[in-house]
Amino acid sequence: MILAEVSGKLVASAKSEHLTGRTLLLCRPLSKLDSCGEAGHPDDHTVVAVDLVGAAEGSIVIISTGSSARAAAGDAPAVDMAAVGLVDYAVLDGERVQLEGQR
Repeated sequence: MILAEVSGKLVASAKSEHLTGRTLLLCRPLSKLDSCGEAGHPDDHTVVAVDLVGAAEGSIVIISTGSSARAAAGDAPAVDMAAVGLVDYAVLDGERVQLEGQR
């Protein structure tokens, strides 16, 4: 699984029938978390994930990939990445921290 920040939504008028009615998220994977909950973005790498949790821009999400993402999306063959969780906070070194980017 991957932690990522939602940077926006993707609109595609032509897509696989398996993606019809699904929201596509633009997500930037987080490189690491430090003890203050600050997350780095090592580059401007952006991935597209199907939204299964109602994520908003700025949310930190848990992304599942491959067959796990397909299973979570009801075995939709076009799905390779899916946002399967919304992160509320993290516990690092025994301390609860809000993750950067959360709104």
